[in-house]
Amino acid sequence: DPGETRDMAEALPARFEALKAAYADYADRVGVIAPPDGFNPLEALRANTLARQRGGALPLMLGVILLLGVVGALLLWRRRSGR
Repeated sequence: DPGETRDMAEALPARFEALKAAYADYADRVGVIAPPDGFNPLEALRANTLARQRGGALPLMLGVILLLGVVGALLLWRRRSGR
């Protein structure tokens, strides 16, 4: 099943066991860390994406707020001083 669209474990149990054993050897050799129980890769992707977006936008938002505050203060000073 080249596209891996069907579960072939029942049809080819010997190959399935050989593949599981090969993966276990590989995982031990390279130090694969298994995900914790209940791990949801889509939820992790969503959380990481939002964290990156907030991290990049926060300095920009603070800069805009600061700029607006300075401009507002200058306009208020100009109005009060009569210039």
